[in-house]
Amino acid sequence: MLRDLAEAAPKAFLDAVQASLAKPDKPVTRLIEETSSSSTFGQCWHADLLWALETLAWAPQHLLRVCLILAEISKVPVKGNWANTPLSVLGGIFRAWLPQTAAPLPQRLQVLDQLVRREPDVAFQLLDALVETGPSMAMPFAHPRWRDDDSGARGAVTAGEMMAMLCEAADRMVDMAEGHAERIVAVVAKLGSFDEGRTETTAAMIDRFAFRADDRQRDLVRSALRRHLHWQRNYGEASEERLAPFDQLHTTLAPRDLILRYAWLFTSGFPDMPIAVPQDDYRQEDGHLERLRRAGVDEILTEEGLEGIGRLAGQCERPDLLGQFLVDRCPLDELLEWLLRNVEGVLVEGGALRQLAGSMMWSLPEEKEHALLSGLVAKGLMTGWDDQAIARILVMGRDDVAKWDLVAAQGEGVDCAYWAITGGGLWRHDSDAPGFDHALRRLLSAGRVRTVLKSARWGRRKLNPDLLL
Repeated sequence: MLRDLAEAAPKAFLDAVQASLAKPDKPVTRLIEETSSSSTFGQCWHADLLWALETLAWAPQHLLRVCLILAEISKVPVKGNWANTPLSVLGGIFRAWLPQTAAPLPQRLQVLDQLVRREPDVAFQLLDALVETGPSMAMPFAHPRWRDDDSGARGAVTAGEMMAMLCEAADRMVDMAEGHAERIVAVVAKLGSFDEGRTETTAAMIDRFAFRADDRQRDLVRSALRRHLHWQRNYGEASEERLAPFDQLHTTLAPRDLILRYAWLFTSGFPDMPIAVPQDDYRQEDGHLERLRRAGVDEILTEEGLEGIGRLAGQCERPDLLGQFLVDRCPLDELLEWLLRNVEGVLVEGGALRQLAGSMMWSLPEEKEHALLSGLVAKGLMTGWDDQAIARILVMGRDDVAKWDLVAAQGEGVDCAYWAITGGGLWRHDSDAPGFDHALRRLLSAGRVRTVLKSARWGRRKLNPDLLL
């Protein structure tokens, strides 16, 4: 219905839509807001509005107004994963290899510049989508049924016109990224398809940005550069000469805050390091990562001490990776004192300091681990910790007979609390380990039946049949 009205009276239709968008509640956007999730029975209420605008976009005289309307309504989130969105329609209009408008390239660029001035955020999203040289697909727009506005515009453009559009879009994208960290990240993601001139322009723009950005912005752009360097050196074709300026920028952009500077090293999986890794030889990558982590921990300990390590644990993804780097650098009594100062954080289940403390326990030799636990428990008893708090300390680290003796020595309350929450350690995987049968019985007495059955499978050949029964 809207499509027919738009084609019958284009100016009146556009006037009505823009008048609706000028109102405080923008009534026309209800078509987008009430679109339901794109499930089997979902309803796309805004589709007819977009088809109407697609139909009018073929006419050069309506292109600017259509694009401004699309930019305005693209700010309204579309529920679900509908492909038919205002932003996707904008992308189709300006697509380099198959523009869905009869407007010539100079006019399309003029309209694009108007969008850049009036709707910069939407325009940058549009440019980001346009500057794409990989595989892409296009869905045909709605065409006029009675008018000839799309006359001569049904086919793909020449290679020269397509390249001209890509270059113009890339230049505008780089210009708009000046001084904006999030936009620079998007530009860095395109560097692999930029020519030498645009690569140099981007490097110069990032260099200017580096000296006025705050630490968060520097880290954001630095992470993007690191991904670019990692990809190009391991999978891309860029020369070292081409990458050298970005290596220098990666160093220049290092955050002034040491914690933010090194947090990326302690992440899940392998972080993207800006080096070339020999194929099928990840030991070199492991070694390089290990050295970087040790150097980072050393610098933080020197500048901020263990309190800095605590801050790092709170900001990195994997605080459990830190423990191994502390136990051979800090005396046991220093670690104990620090844990006692931060014991509230250590007691928080799943918290960063608890993960860090647990990894320290695993990294210490058994006798030192038990000495550290004993020191924490002794302090806890002196300060009036309850049985649950003592048990939460004791469940960290290894599970072995010496640990269980320490648990039992704290009295029945701590002993019961311990077996009610312990998850078990490597003893689960070794039916010959001392105390294996004892551990299963203590779990059973605590009502941990499923845990017992899960653990018992590791010792099924020697498991006491009475216990299983």
